[in-house]
Amino acid sequence: MSFVRHLSTSTRFQINKKPLLRPWFYHHKYQDSPANGEFDYNSGKGEYFFGKPYFVHNKAKDIFYEQIGWINSSHSSLKVVLLKDLVYETDEEGTQASGAVGDVITLPKDMGRDMVNNLDALYATPENIKFVESTTDNTGETKEQLALKKKYSWLELADLIIDFTPGSGWTVSEETIARRLLVCNKVVIPAENITVLEDSLVKLGDMEPKGTLKISIAYDGNVSSIEKSIQIAPAE
Repeated sequence: MSFVRHLSTSTRFQINKKPLLRPWFYHHKYQDSPANGEFDYNSGKGEYFFGKPYFVHNKAKDIFYEQIGWINSSHSSLKVVLLKDLVYETDEEGTQASGAVGDVITLPKDMGRDMVNNLDALYATPENIKFVESTTDNTGETKEQLALKKKYSWLELADLIIDFTPGSGWTVSEETIARRLLVCNKVVIPAENITVLEDSLVKLGDMEPKGTLKISIAYDGNVSSIEKSIQIAPAE
């Protein structure tokens, strides 16, 4: 993988964490004992719950638990081998990365299990890694082609944009697209590797367009390609 980005979100669950619980105990023997800290049994900490004094101690009849925080669970990550080219989340913060079939990646345990359950990956045992390698050998792609595919996989994640100076007469062509991709995104794609697709809303020869440009980016000697949508608009 060669490109990583971070997506902000405010609705994430706690992943690979477990509740930190404090046990509260009640025993009729201590029902008349004050729970304001004066009673000293083990920790001496006491509190009233349900009209009864509860204490943090080891001998008890009734128990309930209060969650006071989170702790990281042990063995919180695992390794999986990807069964397909995939854009996936790497942590509870929503960080995304791209991977190719056969890649062995380390994920939080919950995410790795979900990926296996969704048939996107297998647990990275030696047998499973060997199995996935054998399936990629049957795709007809050489190791060099697979390496190139992995090299350009970051394009699947990249949000590419093109802007231009209003009134400049900027016109869509393979050369002008390549130039603006370099200026606006710091991405080097040779003009000869760019093809504007027929179903693109923005067409070759359009002057100062605004909308979605769909292109095909060729690699591996023009044998393989990646389709990409690019938003074009005048610079503000």
